[in-house]
Amino acid sequence: MTGPKRAYILVTILFLSLVTSSFAAWGRPGLLWGFMLGLFFYWLTFFFANDQLINLFNATPVEGQDPWGLLPRLRQLSQRARLPMPKAYIFDSQTMNTYAIARNHKNSSIVLSSGLVSGLSGAELSAVLAHQVACIKSLETVNFSVSSFFMNIILFFKSNQSADIGYSQNPGWGADFFRLFVCLTMPLLVMIRRVAVSRKCYYSLDQRAVELTQDPTTYVETLWKLQSYARARRLQISPVIAHLFMVNPLTNRGLGRYFQAQPQLEDRIRRLVGYYPI
Repeated sequence: MTGPKRAYILVTILFLSLVTSSFAAWGRPGLLWGFMLGLFFYWLTFFFANDQLINLFNATPVEGQDPWGLLPRLRQLSQRARLPMPKAYIFDSQTMNTYAIARNHKNSSIVLSSGLVSGLSGAELSAVLAHQVACIKSLETVNFSVSSFFMNIILFFKSNQSADIGYSQNPGWGADFFRLFVCLTMPLLVMIRRVAVSRKCYYSLDQRAVELTQDPTTYVETLWKLQSYARARRLQISPVIAHLFMVNPLTNRGLGRYFQAQPQLEDRIRRLVGYYPI
């Protein structure tokens, strides 16, 4: 299933669940309130979720000076994909990772870490941008943002909570309660992520990115480099937003291992060039 269809299915399930449960609990008045609440959640999901994800790392837009040559490369790739040029944002982090946000082709953004734009060569930066442009073109971004928004609602917007749940360096009753709550709701969280996000979409995005750059060797080398940095220089994030990123930012510690959506790096590279290691 390609495109944002998975997100629409997830939103429809939530809408019908609200309406039917409200009707069962309060009859006809509950039906009306359930319908209104469902519309409210629909609006929040498709209009508020994107802003929340952009502000997650206090990212700043790339405007004016562009010492990395980011905007010309993004403009060229957008023209190849026949898309309006997305906005570019940078957040302060020494790790190398990136994600894209778009509810449609006209309202799209690409968020990159400062370590990524300063640590990659021009060709490698083009490979990263090609992946994000492919993500926007296919509108897999809708699936990503909708699922992360629903999971954040369940966790009361604890987007800054570390993925190493169960290994907190600041123990306390609040942290213990939150870990217990995550353990209890984890089956629901994982189900939401799996309904909205398929591992096959990452293979498809890799292939579309290579078609844009026409340089599979540089692309797989960039994937390997980003994953290596993601393991060495960890990005402290909630596991419920890990699937947004180009490479997996999580480790096998704690409950974060259950939220790893991206396929293994070896499988992604083999599908593109036929062998591993590179």
